[in-house]
Order: sequence, then structure tokens, then C-alpha cells
Amino acid sequence: MSNRLKQCELCGDFMSDQSGGLNLVCPKCIDKDAEMFERVKSRLKYGEKVAVNEIANRTGIDRKHIERWVRAGRLGEGLDI
Repeated sequence: MSNRLKQCELCGDFMSDQSGGLNLVCPKCIDKDAEMFERVKSRLKYGEKVAVNEIANRTGIDRKHIERWVRAGRLGEGLDI
């Protein structure tokens, strides 16, 4: 596996990509990313259908991060994308 550089999706710093594209945030942003994810997840009610824009407005989290978690399979149930 090659050691390529890519940009962190939160801070924009360059980082080494040894994960084959799985790690999208740098080590210094992992905790912030986890906190944002939990904020979004806690605002979703079981069985509720909600648009990504609506949950972004409710939480103040940019829709691009919510969509990233959906693509990664971490969110999706109840989200209308």
C-alpha cells in the first residue's frame, strides 16, 4: 500500500494516508469528529424521517460531514438524503 498524502476533511491539514482512504480526518481532529457525530446521532429520533439539511440546521454541523458519515455507513436510518 502506498503512503499518499490527503487532506483532513475537518481542518484541511495534510496527513499520511496509510488506511487506503478509510481515515478521512487527521489524528488531531478525531475527537472533534466524534463529538460532532454524537451530537448529530443524539438528535435523531428512532423512526423519524428527517432531511440532511434539517438535521444540519438542528445541530449546526455542516451537511458535508453528515453525508460523509452516511457514506461510511455510520448514519442513514431515518435520514432522507
